[in-house]
This record gives sequence, structure tokens and C-alpha cells, in this order.
Amino acid sequence: MKIDNEPSGAPIRVGIIGFGNAGRLIHVPLISSTPEFAVTAISSSRADVVRAALPDVAVYGETSDMLEASDIDLIVVATPPESHVKWASAALVAGKHVLVEKPFTITLSEAAALIDLSRLTGKLLSVFQNRRFDSCFQSVRAVIESGALGRINHYESQYNRFNQTINDAWRAPEELGSGLWYDTGPHVIDQMIQLFGLPTSIHASLAHNRPGSAADDWCHAVLQYPEMRAVLHCSMLVSGGVPRFTVHGDKATVIKQVADGQGRQLWSGVSPDAENYGLDDDAPILFTTDGLRTAQPTWRGNYRLFFEALGAAIRGEAPNPTSARDVLGVMAVLEAGIISAREERVMTIALPEGIA
Repeated sequence: MKIDNEPSGAPIRVGIIGFGNAGRLIHVPLISSTPEFAVTAISSSRADVVRAALPDVAVYGETSDMLEASDIDLIVVATPPESHVKWASAALVAGKHVLVEKPFTITLSEAAALIDLSRLTGKLLSVFQNRRFDSCFQSVRAVIESGALGRINHYESQYNRFNQTINDAWRAPEELGSGLWYDTGPHVIDQMIQLFGLPTSIHASLAHNRPGSAADDWCHAVLQYPEMRAVLHCSMLVSGGVPRFTVHGDKATVIKQVADGQGRQLWSGVSPDAENYGLDDDAPILFTTDGLRTAQPTWRGNYRLFFEALGAAIRGEAPNPTSARDVLGVMAVLEAGIISAREERVMTIALPEGIA
């Protein structure tokens, strides 16, 4: 989608809906350190907290008032998942470009309707797929695209952590978009689709392993491609030792042990401008069929690259970094995974009609 009549020199003015962990710890520092953007407004029920942290930013107690402001170009929806459709729709109708946190929506039909609304309004609608710019993913992607693995037969992506704390989000039912499949699934699914395209089917299992959790905190999915299988696994009860990526081909295997650290850095207050931001000293290891073992180059993670791509799209200089096909593909896999786990069967994955 080409967006016309956007100023080419002035920063893109951003209003953020929500000042929880995503808005405060992720979006504000990333946007503020990207020259093409400026955070100018935030809507939050905690106005005093926002003013203390960002005294130069306009604070709105009512989101509808912020959407009516004429000095905002882009709205970031960083609210709980069940409200994404409400606020993204309102922002589009108000004439704003929109960036939505993951999960984009709760259902595939909601996602398709929101994309249709974006087309009707002529405003850009994107999803925050920042983990395309993880150091671990980019490092493994480079090995795959080099052809060193040969024909790939197995791709495994594990995103684990250890956290026994059950907060309000984990007490919410899965129908509201809570749980690990909705929280981490959009990222590992999107990374897989970026590498291999849309799979044909999924067999998924979801579980509640922590006492008191109403939402899944363990998920395992096997996805079918014509010549390979992909395995996606996420857990909240893994202390360590499991590779982030394992990819097998008929010429070699690559293993990337350690996950990208940008999220931990941002949560601990490290600036994206810091010298050590995004650095990764864990090299992927390539194991060839003749017994050789060699370290591969490690990429530096940089989530600001997503915002740079988003800015170029808003100005009509590049395509939307998350196309309609990308967004609907992730939602199709998410939804099929939920049904597969609930009904204990393999589910075919298909996009809505009319999506090329």
C-alpha cells in the first residue's frame, strides 16, 4: 500500500494507547531512539505515571480524545489483546496509520475485517513483528539462505523461559488472547513463515503446567511443509540448556544456542543507543556431514530496523513491513493451532479467500 501526502522531512508523530510493559518498556525507547519518529502523545489511565516518565509528552485520559488530535500521524495499540480490534478500528476511522502489538487480533476473521477497513480508509495497518530483527533469527537465517545446509528437512524453534509467577494476564481465559501460544506464538510463527512460507497443516498441543494458570504456559506444534517439518515449542518452565534454533539439512546442521537479548535489555532499562545494545557473542555452529564443526557469523539484533521499515512504508517509499498475507498467515496458524489442540487433530491451514 502506498501512502500519499506524508511529509518527507518532519518526524512521524506517534500516539501510544497504553502505558503498560509493552508501551513503556518497548515502544517508547525504540520509537524515541529512531530519528524518523517522535512520541508526542500517550493515552493511559495512569496519567501521573506517564507525566513522571515523559514530561514533554501530551497525556490523554480518554483514548477517543487522542484519536481526534490532528497532530498525530501514527497510533500504536499497546493494550490487552481483546481490545486490539476496538482501538485499531477507531484509529483507522480517525484517519491515523496504525501499528498493533501482537497478537494482532483474537481470530482470523477479525484480522481480515481489520485489514479490509485499512484498505477502505487508505491508512497503513501493521503488526509489531520486531523479532524478525532478533540476532539469533538473523544469524540462522543467513546460514539457511547461504545454502550451506542443503535441502532442509527439519526446522526447530524453541522459545523458552523460566517464570513461575502467575499474574492477572495468566489468570485470563484463552478466549481473551492470553497464554503462551498467543503471546509468543505470533513471533515464532512469523519467523517460520518468513523463512519457508505458509505451512499446509498443524498438529498442536497446549498445556497449563503452572498451578493457578488459566491460560496455556506450554505449547508444542508440528507443522507440515511439502518436503520438511517445522517444530515450534514454547514453555514457561525451562531453566536453560535448550537451543533456540536447530535446523537440519542434507548437507549440514546449524544450531544457535542462545536467544536474542534485546527484550531483556529493554526491560532492564538499557537504551537502544547503548554500545552493547543488541550484541550477541553466541555464534551459530555449523555441523557438516564430513564431521567439521565451524562457528558462523553472528548478527547484531536491532528492533529499530522494524520502525525504519515502517517509516519508509508510511512515507510511500517501501512496502508495509508486515503485509496482509504475512498478518493473515500468522493468524491462520494461530487459530488452527488452537483448534488442533482443543480437538486433538491435525488442522489444514488456509488463508481467507482473495489473499494472493
